[in-house]
Amino acid sequence: MKKKKKYTFGWEEVTIKTEPGYGGYFMMPNNVIVIRLSGTWEQTVAVFLHEAMEWQMSRNKSRFNVTEDLGKDVHSYMFMMSHPVFSDCCAKVAELWTECEKDLKRVWKKEQK
Repeated sequence: MKKKKKYTFGWEEVTIKTEPGYGGYFMMPNNVIVIRLSGTWEQTVAVFLHEAMEWQMSRNKSRFNVTEDLGKDVHSYMFMMSHPVFSDCCAKVAELWTECEKDLKRVWKKEQK
C-alpha cells in the first residue's frame, strides 16, 4: 500500500486509503475506506476494524439512521443484525485484514518517522 490500494472485500473491491491524522471514515459510492495513521498501531488497527465493520454492516443493510438528522451525524446510526449476519461481517473483515495488514503496517511505520 502506498497511499491507497485496492483489496478484495467480500464480493467487491475496496480501496484502502491512508492519510495523516486520527480516526477514519468511508465513502460508500466509491468503495473507499480511509484510515488515518497518526495514532499508535493499536489505535490504527481499531480505526481499521471500526471502519471496515461499519462499511460491511452498511453494505448488508444492517446500519440504520434512527433520527431525522439530515447531516448524518455519526451518533445517529444504529446497527441491527442476526448472529449469522454478524459472523459474515467478521469473516469478510478478517479476509480484508489478512490481505492488507502488512501493507498498512508498513505505511503506518513510515508515517511515524
